[in-house]
Amino acid sequence: MHELGLTKELVDIVDDRARKAGASRIKSVSLVIGAFSGVEADAVSFCFEVVAKGTLAEGAALVIEKVPLRVDCASCGRNSVNEDNFPICPLCGGTNVVITAGREFVIRSMEVEDNVR
Repeated sequence: MHELGLTKELVDIVDDRARKAGASRIKSVSLVIGAFSGVEADAVSFCFEVVAKGTLAEGAALVIEKVPLRVDCASCGRNSVNEDNFPICPLCGGTNVVITAGREFVIRSMEVEDNVR
């Protein structure tokens, strides 16, 4: 399960940024995960609570936006969503496509609590 390693790296990144900003804790982390990224959002959610223990992200809410696979088709000229997550055109079946969305694995934002009281 490579999601464990990815989630550990994610937590390390947000924890480091929050500490550098002088935060006392991370309240929430927002991610964007594409359907064709090879990353299972449910596995990241499961791992997040475990790897966040002992960091500023412990107890933080994890918000995940899932992005569907979108392709531009050279055969029919249309941009469409492929719900089956195959890099083919779901409209005409063409295989000469360019993936325009769905590969994302991005930290969109995090909400922190300041140390100042």
